[in-house]
Amino acid sequence: MGLNCRMTHMITQYRHHVSFYKASILTSDYLCRNILPQIGSHVRSLVIDRNYSCLQDELFIEHFGKTMSMIFPKLERISLTYYEHDRLLTFLNALHDLNHLIEIRLYDLFDIQIWHQATLFRSLCQANNHRLTTIL
Repeated sequence: MGLNCRMTHMITQYRHHVSFYKASILTSDYLCRNILPQIGSHVRSLVIDRNYSCLQDELFIEHFGKTMSMIFPKLERISLTYYEHDRLLTFLNALHDLNHLIEIRLYDLFDIQIWHQATLFRSLCQANNHRLTTIL
């Protein structure tokens, strides 16, 4: 495998797996406005991390909420980090008509009260038109 082939593979992987991990709000805004609309059709997995910027998901929903299935037609997996009940429900409700999205991973959830768990579970099952097969 030559250098050109390895570079092409590395660039392709960068487009396939997008992570907002530790991205500042300015970086997140730049990605949502300029980069993701250009490469969205290649993105296979996406990580949104509210731990370092709690407005990250709001920016994402603002830019792609109604057009997510058109911008990310090949999205297969989404990982959400550091979500509380209300923000998670809002994000889950925005997931629809993503034909390849079958997996969602949730990390470091907080402030999920016992009385909200049934609603959250129902929303997870209904997200993306009932297409999710893996919830971790």
